Amino acid sequence: MVLQLVARKLIKPQGYRPVPGRPTLYVTTRNFLAQFALNSLTDLPTLEEVKELNFDEIE
Repeated sequence: MVLQLVARKLIKPQGYRPVPGRPTLYVTTRNFLAQFALNSLTDLPTLEEVKELNFDEIE
């Protein structure tokens, strides 16, 4: 999934976390904002709002 997001230029690697294994840190790109018609990341719903959608009930 991450590779697909990178290939579509929705995210890009920005560095490495200073912990064992040094996992890659990713950031969103301007293409991400354009793709989802957002002005900034603050336009995204909060985690609480997403949880309220209750996707388990969607068939």
